[in-house]
Amino acid sequence: MQRNVIRQQTILNRAFLKNYSLFALVVVGLVLAAFSFLKSTVPSEAGLIQSVFQRYNIFLGIIPTFTIVLLSTLKYRIADALCCQTRKVFILQTIYRILIPIVIMVLIWLIAIIPMMIASGYLAVFAKSWPGILMRMIYLCLVLLSFGCLTATTYLLSNKKLITFVVIFGINSLTFLLNVSGKPSLFYDFVKPDLGIMTFLSSIVLVGLILLLGAVLNLVIAKKDIL
Repeated sequence: MQRNVIRQQTILNRAFLKNYSLFALVVVGLVLAAFSFLKSTVPSEAGLIQSVFQRYNIFLGIIPTFTIVLLSTLKYRIADALCCQTRKVFILQTIYRILIPIVIMVLIWLIAIIPMMIASGYLAVFAKSWPGILMRMIYLCLVLLSFGCLTATTYLLSNKKLITFVVIFGINSLTFLLNVSGKPSLFYDFVKPDLGIMTFLSSIVLVGLILLLGAVLNLVIAKKDIL
């Protein structure tokens, strides 16, 4: 069943090409903004972290666009469940749709990061601080997974994309404001210059939250009438 779902959703990607292109353009724009910031600063690890993981870009760029793209690509058909004889097909479809934008973001950063470091004169700094960059990128992926599960669950419960977006943006705004005020925020704890024990604990909590949200999503799909 898993292979059939992946094959089906991969074929459907053609219909969502504009949606994913929008997300890719936003990520490319943020990469260029980070490059511009790096070019204007003296090479340092703090400057590198601040440019690659600017919290305002994540708050206003990555997460809202991710939410919009996910909402525009979530399509549930009762025929799929009837064909596979199980509603688990909806879970697999949802996971696939959540992962595609995340994969796009990671691929763009992987392609752009080394040329960007060389052109900005940050290559030596990057060589020393890449483990921290990698850990932050993994944390950001976990954050998007959390928001993806929240988005799918809220949409299934409300059947309203606008309401779903408002709810997710509200959660995003609340955690962002907590981070700006210097308080633990979970979703934005990785943007701090130093990754301490609290960030490690936050990552564990985040993984637990993803598992919990996944279980809730599974329960909602099992009980929801999808027409």
